[in-house]
Amino acid sequence: LSAKQGNKEALFKISSVYVTGENGIEEDLEKGLHYLKLAAKQEHSKAIQLLKKLKEIDGIDVDSFEKYEEEDEFERSRLG
Repeated sequence: LSAKQGNKEALFKISSVYVTGENGIEEDLEKGLHYLKLAAKQEHSKAIQLLKKLKEIDGIDVDSFEKYEEEDEFERSRLG
């Protein structure tokens, strides 16, 4: 299964790729957090824990990624 199909593990891995800039993908914290949030919505336990830590410890606003909502389908088809 892939992120294109909404697989929570794939979404979690893609979030890591964007946060770290792995595999030739340009680092993009906002997109990384966006995919982390998608994984968390599907009850990926590590994604949920990480979002809670980011919100509590780092003060990152994990709820402000609406601008990527319209890009979800395109991104999943491109990355999946």
